[in-house]
Amino acid sequence: MTPSFPTTLKRSQFDIGAKAIAHAGIHQAAGEVNDLLPGRRVKWNWVEHSYMPNFGYLERQGVFRSFDSPPPAAAFTSGDDQDEQFASVEEEDPATLLSPPQRNERCLVNFTICLSPTYRVPVLYFTAHTANGAPLSLASLLSSSIFHHRSSHSNPTTYPFTTLLPPSSSSSSDEPIPPPFLSQGDHPTLGTPAWFLHPCETEGIVREVLESLVVKERGIKVEEGEKVGWEREWIKTWLMIVGAVVDLRE
Repeated sequence: MTPSFPTTLKRSQFDIGAKAIAHAGIHQAAGEVNDLLPGRRVKWNWVEHSYMPNFGYLERQGVFRSFDSPPPAAAFTSGDDQDEQFASVEEEDPATLLSPPQRNERCLVNFTICLSPTYRVPVLYFTAHTANGAPLSLASLLSSSIFHHRSSHSNPTTYPFTTLLPPSSSSSSDEPIPPPFLSQGDHPTLGTPAWFLHPCETEGIVREVLESLVVKERGIKVEEGEKVGWEREWIKTWLMIVGAVVDLRE
């Protein structure tokens, strides 16, 4: 089955759809509820590059999320007291030893959506910083509420839940291995480091979703082969897919 509209976007098509999403967000901020995320208001802003054309993007700044902060390492004293502490630990039954509780803290997240000139699909970029301005480690990032983790109502055998695996560590270090969908690089417009969802599989996923949509139910008008207003629906569909992995709500 051929999708009713393209599965990749030209720059002009991305701009039309993204600006329509930003315009809709203005109305949502006034009290209109987002139909993709019932009960939660989501507002995206369109940002034009200050001097370079065709580098505009959507952004949402100042979104708070939580993450698990590792507890501070236990302090050991020197000399005989230190030996006594180690001896005490060795005498304990390992089954009774409990790891120190992790602390739940807040982090500040900024989201942006840019068009990939290579894959010709939108890409979600984001940064996350602690209260003191330090970027989140990968372990803290993966444990944070930025991502939707598996729950009782999700199907862990289907996309996108198959991509969000529990953090695993390499054999040579305690650092977790990022899941396959998550990458890090420079923001294409801002030039600053950011995390992003890799777009290599986006077209195929969007194609599958679009093929399952009924055009009439999505409110898309088709007149003599010209798809009127489909760009906004395309971006909304993409947001629905990405929003199943990343919590884009307020």
